[in-house]
Amino acid sequence: MMNFENDALPQKGYVASSVILTGPVDGIYTITAKQVKHGKPDRTMTMQFTHNGLAAIVGCWLAALGEAEK
Repeated sequence: MMNFENDALPQKGYVASSVILTGPVDGIYTITAKQVKHGKPDRTMTMQFTHNGLAAIVGCWLAALGEAEK
């Protein structure tokens, strides 16, 4: 199983923002977005994707960067 965490650029009022990718567990990848703010509960959102769903997301991100072949 893999576990990757990427930190976002700093945002006013937040201590940290990150996206965490874990999996596969039974063929499912989990993406968790998390924000930490002083004096407030952490904000967390979790989404699950199949292999093809995760590949579609990565492909869209590559295209947005101009890295995907046309």
